[in-house]
Amino acid sequence: LHARPLGRTCFVVVATPRCPRHAQGRQTQVGKHDFSSFTVTTRYERSTMVRDLHRITIKETPISAGDSAHFGAQKGNLLTLKFKGGGFLFRMVRCLTGTLVSVGLGKLSPDDVKRILKAKDRRLASVTSPPDGLYLMKVFY
Repeated sequence: LHARPLGRTCFVVVATPRCPRHAQGRQTQVGKHDFSSFTVTTRYERSTMVRDLHRITIKETPISAGDSAHFGAQKGNLLTLKFKGGGFLFRMVRCLTGTLVSVGLGKLSPDDVKRILKAKDRRLASVTSPPDGLYLMKVFY
């Protein structure tokens, strides 16, 4: 994942991801799973690494001429990823995002994502995406 931040609003992926591949990759992650492969070790122990990921949505929007200055005069598409779940592990969304970008770039297949999820081994997953553009949108109680 060769990415560079653009302020704190997003990061740029140098190559062009293919959105249909993202969609295939995200389907393997939705549901109740042990997400050990998609978190980083912290100083504190969790009683479980099982989380229920309800939905991942990926929206692709062309960058318009008016927005190009904001995005560093980049051409291409803006991908917006939204994760909805019953709770998240430390850096889980960033790890999942990095993996989905790798799927979109063709570096990983959706079958690789299934294998990584089952392995429960962080070393097998893709790189962690940068924090730029990561926002907590809403908390449900």
